[in-house]
Amino acid sequence: ASTVKLPNGRIAVIGGVASKKPEPSLEFIPPSPDCPYGPECLVQINLLQTLGADGRLFILANTRSVILDPSKSYMLADTPGLPLLGISPTKPLGPSRTYPLSAGSVLLPLSEKNGWRAEVLVCGGSEKASRFPRLAPTLDWCGRMAPEDTEPDWEYERMSSGRVMPDLILLPDKKVLLLNGAHVGMAGFNGADKPALQAMLYDPEAPLGDRWRPLNSSTIPRMCKSSPEN
Repeated sequence: ASTVKLPNGRIAVIGGVASKKPEPSLEFIPPSPDCPYGPECLVQINLLQTLGADGRLFILANTRSVILDPSKSYMLADTPGLPLLGISPTKPLGPSRTYPLSAGSVLLPLSEKNGWRAEVLVCGGSEKASRFPRLAPTLDWCGRMAPEDTEPDWEYERMSSGRVMPDLILLPDKKVLLLNGAHVGMAGFNGADKPALQAMLYDPEAPLGDRWRPLNSSTIPRMCKSSPEN
């Protein structure tokens, strides 16, 4: 399951597995009389979620994204799923961005300068390869969206290489540090290969196409079950 701390101090627990089947539910700790809530679209083991400026949740599950109001326990809006790069959002969606085809995500800085407009950044992931997971090619692009816009849509930008299981960490200077993961394979036990050792820096205020900058490389592989807490 995935968890996120809400502004009121409670914890939202989202998704998971029960009896080897995906658990499409939302639970609050401490409990809420309005739960469990189970939107049927949220059926992935791990979900990507982040907190909007007004306390609402943006959730990307599998290939679909929604906005959820945890104070009322209901879904407010569908937002566009992530299609394949260069494909219209009206066309079939691309591969899942959640476990085991794990992408990374982060909420970009909120400021008075951008009108407290919440934007999410989702980077990397892997294509599905059921028989040979260690050979699965990884995705080399990121999607960026303001999910609370009137007509939200994804903006795309390529990284220097594909990466699955990346960690995205927001820095004090408003930039994003991307590191760890693998260049080939999927998340899970012994499911990835070719560790991604080079760190990358993302500047959300730079022009499109000029936001990524390479940093130094680590000598320590950090993939599934060995990544640091961020």
